[in-house]
Amino acid sequence: MGSLTRTTRKVIDLIFGPKKTVPKQIITFQKYLNRAYKAAKDADELGPTDLGLRASIPISIYLRSKGPHHVYAGVFDEIAGVGHHLDLEEYFSGSLVKVAAMFAAFKLRSEARLLIKDIQHHKETATAGNFFTKLEPRLHLSDAVPLISGTPLIRKKPSFNQILTVTGNFADPATLEVNFTSDFRSHMREMIIPSNNCSAGECIFRLSYPYINVALMQDGYFNRDTMKGIWLCGDYIIPTGPDKCPNADKIQPFVRIDTVNDCDQDTHFCGSAQNTTSEQMARLFLNILTKQIVDPVDPDSDAAIAVAPSQEMHDMLHEGQHGSPPDTAPPVWPDPPDASFLTRGSTILFRVDGVKIGQGPLKKDPDREPSKEVRSEGLLIKWKKITPGRANFDPTLKKKFDDLNLTGEAAVCWQNLGNLESVDGIAKVINNSVSDYINQAPYP
Repeated sequence: MGSLTRTTRKVIDLIFGPKKTVPKQIITFQKYLNRAYKAAKDADELGPTDLGLRASIPISIYLRSKGPHHVYAGVFDEIAGVGHHLDLEEYFSGSLVKVAAMFAAFKLRSEARLLIKDIQHHKETATAGNFFTKLEPRLHLSDAVPLISGTPLIRKKPSFNQILTVTGNFADPATLEVNFTSDFRSHMREMIIPSNNCSAGECIFRLSYPYINVALMQDGYFNRDTMKGIWLCGDYIIPTGPDKCPNADKIQPFVRIDTVNDCDQDTHFCGSAQNTTSEQMARLFLNILTKQIVDPVDPDSDAAIAVAPSQEMHDMLHEGQHGSPPDTAPPVWPDPPDASFLTRGSTILFRVDGVKIGQGPLKKDPDREPSKEVRSEGLLIKWKKITPGRANFDPTLKKKFDDLNLTGEAAVCWQNLGNLESVDGIAKVINNSVSDYINQAPYP
């Protein structure tokens, strides 16, 4: 019987071809994220559900791949019978958007370093007196959106010598180096790690709205045609009262674009100056995570130097969650100064490696009370139990990430949760969507 079966199998193979194993169809991460979001929303775990877009919670997650193609999902929700890609909508996000100034600062330093490299390679000439004059045309400040460039009483270009310092001898270009001034570095760390508003205003004033906008557009974080993406044209400076900033004289007019969540319900004015889409903010965090931010690939550069800006940004986000490590140059914060809202009591299946939180007031919206402010944050995370050598290491779980070519790391942005609402629903959305995708849980 066995011989006959094998013979029969050969005949069938000759006629129809050998039997092939059909690969299992992978259920997309997008489907699991949408399902997890709907479950949390239906369970009233994401705040008001009857106020449309203005109270929705955008969530974007990039799962880091071991290769170049990372896995992305952003919440899609149906509201009153109409589908909305929440991750593509513009939302006010408070202090989270300070990372745009951090990004612009490192991009400015990168441009200055490229100019030095051109001087060293005899493609450009400069002196100590005209270095920043030679740098300015390279920034393409005239490319800022007309809404910004046409606004009076704002800084029109960076205050170069208050941000950067050039050391070395221009007669011997090999000795030239550029870095942040110690004063600007301190303000930038104060802006990101404990989220100091006065220092944020100082950094933004020195960088200027036009340069921040151009830097974001050059790297695809803001689209001038749709007017969506990361937008920072408000300086956070507190002008009066007990918390008045010492640099209150540097306040600039805000330049606002429409958002869907920061609308006065009497006047219907929706303009806001510190906004983002969750997709672009998550992409910025991903590029910090993967060290693909700011500096272009340069075949002449040392690999360590090429990734330095990404690592420096990563380190500041890490300090916000974990505090400053020993031997960090001041200013320092030994205890976590601004940890993720998700690590303040929620059950999470991941560790938070780095964070920038945001919280700020909304315009008049009685329907959202008692919350008068909204929270947002950008996160760098890694899944628990998949790191060899750590407690509770689970090799089976790690293999599931490996099988999908994933590292277990992710970049996340969520927005627009009322400050008096529990963050447990957002924690569940992240927990369940990633876990279901890794396990390829039954769907629907």
